[in-house]
Formats: sequence, C-alpha cells, structure tokens
Amino acid sequence: MLRLALAGAGITFAPKDCLRAHFDDGSPVPLLEDFLPPFAGFFLYFPQRRNMVPKLRALIDHVRQWQAPPPGVGD
Repeated sequence: MLRLALAGAGITFAPKDCLRAHFDDGSPVPLLEDFLPPFAGFFLYFPQRRNMVPKLRALIDHVRQWQAPPPGVGD
C-alpha cells in the first residue's frame, strides 16, 4: 500500500517511522494530522510457555527494548 501511495495511486495509513525515509524527498504528504490519536505502541499477544521458540523470544525482547522510554524519562 505504501508503494501505491508513493506512486500517487491513493493514500495510506502508516507509522511515521515507516515513512521517515521518504519525508526527505517530500513524496508523502501528511493528511489529517490534527485528527490522529497518539501512537500507543505495539501490542504483542503470545502464549506464556516455558519452551517458547527462540525466534519469538527474540522478537518480544526486541519490541520491548525498542518501545522502552529513554533512560531518565518517566522516573
């Protein structure tokens, strides 16, 4: 969908991080920014198991670290 929107075939809804590389050349134009709710973060749903697949454990750890506030924020 992003590719189609960048080609001028319509609009798309995507996190700013996904579009950041394209903002420099001015190809995406933000629309309706006043009506967008703040991004609450990702929600991961997974079974609580002792023998979790290592790839899933790595994904969970990565998302938790990526979402964590910088040190000193919220202390």
